[in-house]
Amino acid sequence: MSSSTPIHVLIVRSDDNLVARAGLQSLLDSCDGIQVIGAVGNGEDALSIAEQTPPHIVLIDVDAGPQEIGFTIIEALIQSGCQGRMLALMSAGNSQKQHRAVACGAVGLVYREQSPEVLFKAIRCVAAGEVWIDRTTTANALIALQRERIAQENDPNLLRIATLSTRERELILLIGEGLKNKEIASRLFLSESTVRNHLSSIFEKLHVNDRLELVIFAYRYGLASLPV
Repeated sequence: MSSSTPIHVLIVRSDDNLVARAGLQSLLDSCDGIQVIGAVGNGEDALSIAEQTPPHIVLIDVDAGPQEIGFTIIEALIQSGCQGRMLALMSAGNSQKQHRAVACGAVGLVYREQSPEVLFKAIRCVAAGEVWIDRTTTANALIALQRERIAQENDPNLLRIATLSTRERELILLIGEGLKNKEIASRLFLSESTVRNHLSSIFEKLHVNDRLELVIFAYRYGLASLPV
C-alpha cells in the first residue's frame, strides 16, 4: 500500500450504542492517513461494505453486543474472502477473549484502556503487514488453539458449531434469552417464515430435534447465556 493512500478502516460494533460507534468513527477520522469507510452494527452490513469498498483494516469491538458475535463476524469476513486485516478492540485482562480473537483470525489486539495514539499506531502497523499482539498472548493463544483442535477431534459437536452462520448464531443467542419466533423476527427485522427456515437449518447442522434440545446445547457450548 502506497504511503500516500489513506488506510481504509471499517468499524464494527454489534450493539445499539450509536453514540459510541460515532465517537470511534470521529476519533479515527481525526487521524491523518486514516479514512473510515463505514461504521456498522452487524455482520451482514460489514460483509456488504467490505464487498463494495474493500477495507485495509476491520476494527471489531468484540466486547460490544451479544456474546461471541464479534468473533463470528471476524470468521465470516475472513471466510467471505475479505482481505482486510482484523484488529480486535477489547478490554484488557480477559485472556480467554484474547485467545479467541487470535484463533478467529485477528492479527491485532487493542485494549480500551490504551490511548488513542496506541490505536492509531496499531492500525498503521497492522495495515503495513505487521502483527500487533504481545508475544505472551500470541504464545498462549497458539497453545489454546492447539488444544481446541485436539478437542475437536474428540467432540464432533464443535465441528458442527463451526458450520453455523453469523445469522444462525444470532438466532441461537435470542432463543437462549427465551424469545419466541415472532419476537426474534421483530428483533432481527425478518419474517417469521425466514426465522423458521433458519431454525430448521440450525437443527440439522447441530443434530438437535427441537427447541429444548437446542437451548440445552447452546448453554452447554457457550452459544447462549443463561437469562439473569
